[in-house]
Parts: sequence; C-alpha cells; structure tokens
Amino acid sequence: MIKISRDQFNTRWGILPQSLREALFSDENSTILWHVCGAQHLSEDKIAIVAAVTGQAILGLIHPEDVAKNIKAELNLNQDIANAIYEEIDRK
Repeated sequence: MIKISRDQFNTRWGILPQSLREALFSDENSTILWHVCGAQHLSEDKIAIVAAVTGQAILGLIHPEDVAKNIKAELNLNQDIANAIYEEIDRK
C-alpha cells in the first residue's frame, strides 16, 4: 500500500475538488463500502484496507482502474472477488 506523509496528504487535499473531498469522508459511501465488502465476507480489517485503497484512488495516488489490482494484492484475494468489489463500489 502506498504510504504518504502528512505534507503529501495536505498537498493532495489542497488540490482535491470539493466533491471528492466530500466523497472521501461520506457516511453514505462508507456504508456502501461496508455493505459491498461484507457481502464478500471480508473482515473489518480487510474492509479497512479496501477503504484505504479506495481513498488512494480518490486522492489520485493510484489510477481508478488499478483499484481491483491493489485490492487483490493487499488482501491476497482471488482476482474475480477483487473485481467484484471494485465494480460494485464503482457502480454505486
């Protein structure tokens, strides 16, 4: 997983459009993410990692098309499950 400093985060945050700032901390988006990951029987720890990977995409640290690949790598999941998680989150 990509590690960034607080300064790097603040720089990204400073250029992030308001709509993406809101999406990053949205209760609705959080609920969706938890439901999608729960449907795949992921533990809370793994859901937190999916949330972090999704946040990296919102911040522009990884390309959105790489989210499924990063979920697979971080959680050691089957690619089909990682794709299903990404597609469901992206769709909502």
